[in-house]
Amino acid sequence: MAGQPRVLFCTGVFPPAIGGPGKIVEQLAGALAGQGYACSVLAFGKDDRIARPCRVSRIPFWLPRPFRLCAALEATLWHAWNCDLIYSLDTYSSGFAAAIASRILHKPMIQRFSGDSAWESAFNARKTNDDIATFQNKHHSVRTRLLMWRRNFILKTARCIVTDSEFLKNFLQTIGIDVNKVTVIRNPIEVQSPANFDKEAFKRERSLKQNVILTMARLVPWKGVGALIESMHDVLASHPDTTLVIAGSGPSEAELKKLANGQKLGDSVLFLGKVTDAQEKQKLYGVADVFVLNTFYESMSNVLLEAMAAGRAIVTTRAGGNPEFLNDENGMLVYYNDKAQITSAIIKLLDDAALRQRLGERTRQTVQQFTFENFVQENVELLNRAQGLRIS
Repeated sequence: MAGQPRVLFCTGVFPPAIGGPGKIVEQLAGALAGQGYACSVLAFGKDDRIARPCRVSRIPFWLPRPFRLCAALEATLWHAWNCDLIYSLDTYSSGFAAAIASRILHKPMIQRFSGDSAWESAFNARKTNDDIATFQNKHHSVRTRLLMWRRNFILKTARCIVTDSEFLKNFLQTIGIDVNKVTVIRNPIEVQSPANFDKEAFKRERSLKQNVILTMARLVPWKGVGALIESMHDVLASHPDTTLVIAGSGPSEAELKKLANGQKLGDSVLFLGKVTDAQEKQKLYGVADVFVLNTFYESMSNVLLEAMAAGRAIVTTRAGGNPEFLNDENGMLVYYNDKAQITSAIIKLLDDAALRQRLGERTRQTVQQFTFENFVQENVELLNRAQGLRIS
């Protein structure tokens, strides 16, 4: 492939829209542009008219869904025509158009895989209690089978697949994907100095009690916020001056608020909604004594990375990729929805400030390896490998 490498990034979200993949694309495309790559981005949403080192094209959300998908395919074909590589960061929407364009134009495609929407949709609709791997071998509805077919079409079209955990790499092998084309590239996180602010004043402004337990997640069933709320009775029995802060929004929000009211927890549970302001996030991490993520599935959780970078003592599950960077040396691992284990871990940390500090220091040390510089370099190596690949 002669001349300057030209890369088309296809993503479902891009700033100003909130979302991890969109932020990753913006940073990665900017860094690659600085290294001589000609980068362009095709995303859904409204143009924010911000100047960037890469060209950004948008597919408007106001289009009805069938027309939006047709527009995505047309736009992907148009932009991919003048590119050497297609890099898709969304498996189910932009990834489908990218895979079709890859096959038609015989352009090599890199696909980032960070989760299985077929399983997520079924679990959130309470149509399954299976884990992500077990779910694959069960009988499914027509809609779910179509989602799984589309996922497999995209992954088998891709000449390289990127994921952020060994857990997902192994999962891909179980669904018949050639593991030799899968590369694990860890998500980057910036380790900043602790936020400098008046913590007691912040607590008063937010009506927080002396002890703060923080969880930050989409409010969907597999994030296990309900079990965390139910654990608060026993936590409050030994530490009555405690607030559980729930930062997040989602389809389970009304149900969880009803649960908290039914448990008669009063002002000991605070729902903040989705927190997008970076400074507000840092302050929440700064006042949290314990960060809890009671999750049934993760690959490489960005909120766990943020909590680790903030030096928080963490209670989370042994699910998915969590044990790849959190273990008994730098955190406290429990089983999903095991309220007795969750309660015991929280109380142990609230009782022992020295343990909280020790674990927090270790988590900060752990995430220092996940630098943006390493992330860019690993992607450069991946792009260099993919440049010689063609679809026959």
